Amino acid sequence: MSRTLLLLAALAAALACRPIPATHYYVLAPPAERAGTGGERPDGEQPDGVRLGVETFAVDPPYDQDRLVWRVGRDASEVGFYGHHRWAASPGRLVATALAAGLAGTPGLAAVEPVTVGGRYSAVLAGRVVALEEVDLPERQLARIQVDLKLFDAAGALVWSRLVTAEAGGRAEAPSDVMRQMQSAFEKLLAEVRGELAAVLAGSDSVDRD
Repeated sequence: MSRTLLLLAALAAALACRPIPATHYYVLAPPAERAGTGGERPDGEQPDGVRLGVETFAVDPPYDQDRLVWRVGRDASEVGFYGHHRWAASPGRLVATALAAGLAGTPGLAAVEPVTVGGRYSAVLAGRVVALEEVDLPERQLARIQVDLKLFDAAGALVWSRLVTAEAGGRAEAPSDVMRQMQSAFEKLLAEVRGELAAVLAGSDSVDRD
């Protein structure tokens, strides 16, 4: 009996000495050339255009948590979660905030920001994160992001809606490699949304300009 207790004590001591894995946190961000651009004139005044508020997005399960999601195969019904690789904020807030920053300077926009209490907006962009995941394929990994976007005017009428999907792939040796692919996928999605939003704002008579 004493020998068993000694073995258990030795095992507990060995486990106690094992280092705890570090937790890694990730964000999405607009490209460097988009960061900090707000569409302002050199004199600091805002140009005429739409003041856009971006709401925090809803998130479909299983992406509605901070753990990174992966699956083996595009259409696999089974998903997995990384234990020590996580988003730095809720995915709905993280994607919406990054999109708002990246849309700054879009033709037709005077200003864009995450929706705040008391904020006055001539249009609001709402969204739903449909997919935000790593997809493991036989020869490579994919980062996939899919967002369902809806643009409403100040009266709440739907002006534009679009399901946007973007992917970026390659060989990934670690989750951090997949996150670099996710950043690339987000930049593709951002470029597509900027183009479509600019076209919608140019052709819409239901969105008020300042």
